[in-house]
Amino acid sequence: MGNDTFRGRGSGRARAVRVGLGAGILGVLALSGGCAGTPGGGGAMVTIDTTPPGATALAGGRTLGVTPLTVVRDDAFPPRWHDMEYRVSGTLILRKAGCRPVRMPVSDPVLSKPIHVRLDCKPGATGGTSAPAVAAPGASPAPRDSADSTARRLQRLRRLHDQGLVTDREYRQIRQRILDSL
Repeated sequence: MGNDTFRGRGSGRARAVRVGLGAGILGVLALSGGCAGTPGGGGAMVTIDTTPPGATALAGGRTLGVTPLTVVRDDAFPPRWHDMEYRVSGTLILRKAGCRPVRMPVSDPVLSKPIHVRLDCKPGATGGTSAPAVAAPGASPAPRDSADSTARRLQRLRRLHDQGLVTDREYRQIRQRILDSL
């Protein structure tokens, strides 16, 4: 009877371990699937706009582009672990010649909707940017009227895609926005 009881407990423990491991694996899969599907995560786009337009947007020491622009949220502001939470935090800097620079803390709630900032500018400071800007992957520069400019934007987008800096999905979305602006 002692051996049967021991075997019974052993098999019960083995079952409990298997059930516990299975539940743990399912929990991890559910959490990782939840992160990918959370609003504002993954390939979510964020629009950054200023009044007046033409400000250089920077994040994490990188130039994102010139306002108005749309960027891939997680490319511009990569999420990180903070106190047991995987979330976004950082600073968006907006600079324009003749205007006071703006430093804006960003987080998941801030990035869940378009960002619009009114710049404090000296009279007549509506043209030019404070620094030449190159659009980051996923960035959509301010729309332009000329067909020649549209062709250059499409070529630049194609190069970024060919270099692997823009995903297929981002390429299609940005390309469509460029074509819709015609």
